[in-house]
Amino acid sequence: MNKAIFFDRDGVLVQSFSEDGKDDRGPRSIKELVVHSWCHESLREAKTRGFLLICLTNQPEIQRGLTSFDDQFEINEEVRFELELTGVYMCIHDNRDECSCRKPKPGMIYAAAYDHEINLSQSFLIGDRRKDVDAATNAGVTPFLIEKNSKVLLHAVRQICDI
Repeated sequence: MNKAIFFDRDGVLVQSFSEDGKDDRGPRSIKELVVHSWCHESLREAKTRGFLLICLTNQPEIQRGLTSFDDQFEINEEVRFELELTGVYMCIHDNRDECSCRKPKPGMIYAAAYDHEINLSQSFLIGDRRKDVDAATNAGVTPFLIEKNSKVLLHAVRQICDI
């Protein structure tokens, strides 16, 4: 069985944006994508310590017509390639869909665990919202809550590697 670090995408691995005083949003097209520079070193270290690196992202803006599936797929593929991630799992549903994959539900974590033979009790999730923490807890994964767009990610990954 493998161990993994799961990462939220927007605000953790990539820059999130504020609009009109509302919750932050992720990039809507590849032109808006900014991968945080501090991710590369810490993720490489985690990988050398034997962790699989998995990105999990809720993208309800697809359902809301604010971005397209193709744009989000392109963003996910660029993030996966640039950060050398094992995989990226995306939920395209909105809150009212009540799907099993939208965080805080653990469906994306369970799918990744099945696909990559991950031992969830030896795995971690780093996120910037309460729903990330809840998804981790619901799946039996140790959560780390960090500030949005913060270099604290470096410290969280190092702390995980030292456990």
